[in-house]
Amino acid sequence: MHTTPRQRISQPIGPHVAPFQIRTFGHVRCVYHNVEMAKHHWRSQRARDLFLLLVSHDGHQMARGALCEALWPDCDGESSANNLRVSLYRLRQAFASISGDTQLVGSDNQTVWLNIATDTQIDVDEFRLAVASARRLHDAKQALPYLRRAVDCYQGHFLMHYTDIDWTFGYREQFACDYTDVGIRLGHILLTMHLYTELIERMWRMIQLELAIESAHQLLMQAYQATGNQEMVRRVYHSCEHLVNHHMGNGVAVETTRLYRRVMSS
Repeated sequence: MHTTPRQRISQPIGPHVAPFQIRTFGHVRCVYHNVEMAKHHWRSQRARDLFLLLVSHDGHQMARGALCEALWPDCDGESSANNLRVSLYRLRQAFASISGDTQLVGSDNQTVWLNIATDTQIDVDEFRLAVASARRLHDAKQALPYLRRAVDCYQGHFLMHYTDIDWTFGYREQFACDYTDVGIRLGHILLTMHLYTELIERMWRMIQLELAIESAHQLLMQAYQATGNQEMVRRVYHSCEHLVNHHMGNGVAVETTRLYRRVMSS
């Protein structure tokens, strides 16, 4: 079930607090006070992981128990609670070493949250908002800018270099599904609007990220047919055959083959 993104937590913070620029899709990047956070800034791997989890969670707040379960699934309750206290301290120190501010991470007995300036740029927030906005709009032209925005936000798989962290799997799978959903809808709209150049560029990029999406190949074949490039229609179909066989272990769908034969015979 899809929900509208929750409003970002906004707690009173000092006037010297600067906005973040955070990228989670593709190559992770966090810039704070014009300083790009490097490995040594985080003080510990768990402090960094705690920050990324809070950034990723809708609303940027989580219950202490949920954080402990995600970050230390094999520890008992007392050990994981102590680990969380240590990681919270180190995370606050990481930001304090750059700005002198220890208020960016808030907490009480039940919850931990991020105090983020309202003009902070977080790609996962922008992606969620664009996806939700597009899904509320049934009119293609009204949905078009939100679909484009969502697809543009998705610069690669979510935390793609953090595949050894268990809690990232669910987020990565959900965001990939959302990207495919809005990307294919965008493709169909571009096809009906005869925007073939943009359609071709976006579908090739989708295939680079999600290799075996047959719907993207189908849209490519129709776009190349519309531009009179039968040779590229043939190449796209055979590329689809190879990718689906290699990654899925089965043949292409019947409708893909039917579309190919229809296009080539026209």
